[in-house]
Amino acid sequence: MQYLKEIIVPRYRANVQARLIGEQELPEWAKAVGQQAEQTPGVQLQSHAGKIRLAYTLQGQAVEEDLYCVLQTTFLPAAGNMYIQTGERVHGMRAVRGRLDESTRVMQTMVTSVRVNPQWFNQYQQVCQALHNMQMQKIRTAGQISRIISETNREIGDMMHESWQRRQASEDRIARKWTEAIRGVDTYYDPIEQRPVELPSGYRHAWVSGNGEIVVTDLANFNPNAEFGGSWQPMERHE
Repeated sequence: MQYLKEIIVPRYRANVQARLIGEQELPEWAKAVGQQAEQTPGVQLQSHAGKIRLAYTLQGQAVEEDLYCVLQTTFLPAAGNMYIQTGERVHGMRAVRGRLDESTRVMQTMVTSVRVNPQWFNQYQQVCQALHNMQMQKIRTAGQISRIISETNREIGDMMHESWQRRQASEDRIARKWTEAIRGVDTYYDPIEQRPVELPSGYRHAWVSGNGEIVVTDLANFNPNAEFGGSWQPMERHE
C-alpha cells in the first residue's frame, strides 16, 4: 500500500488531484507470485500485494481507478542486512464513477490472457545463460548482446519448451489467485489445448480460436466465426 501511495501515485497520477477512497491487501496473489520466484541460498524473499482505489476528475468527468501491485522484497543478510524492493505487475483500470466494479472483469480478461511467446522465451533463456557464463565486464555494448541473440539457436528444444510450460503454468496460478481475490472465476474446458481454463466469472459463453485467443460474452447468438473469421470453437463449463 505504501509503495502504491508514495511511489506509483506521485509518479503516474501527479497530473490529477487523486483522492484515496479504498485499499485492500491481496495475500493469496502475493503468495502465488512469491512461489514463482527462484530461491537463492542465503537470500530471503518476501512478497506483498494489494490494491488501492482512487477517485478524481479527468477531462471534466468523475472517474474511479484501481491500482494493483506486487512488492517483492529481497533480503541479503550476507551484505549487512541490505534489502532490495521491486514493484512488479503494476497495472490499473479506471471507469466512470460507479461503474468500476462492473468493468473489472474486462480488465481481468486482459490481464489473465497475457502469454509469453515461446520463441522469445527460448531466446531470452539462452541470452541469460550466455550472460551468466561470460564475465559481465566483457558485455559492454548493445552490439555484443545483439550478436548473442543472432547466434543462438532459435529452435525450441525440449528443455526450453518445458521451462516455458512451467512458466505458463505458474502464470496461470498467479492469474487465478488475482482473479479469485477480486471477483471469482468460472472454469471452462479448452478443446484446443485440452485442459481446464479459468476465465472471469459473470459471462455465459466462451469461445477459443485455433491461435489460443479466447472471447467471453453474454450474448447467446454471438458467433466469433462470423464476426472475426478464423476457426473458433465453443468452450463448455468444466466442473
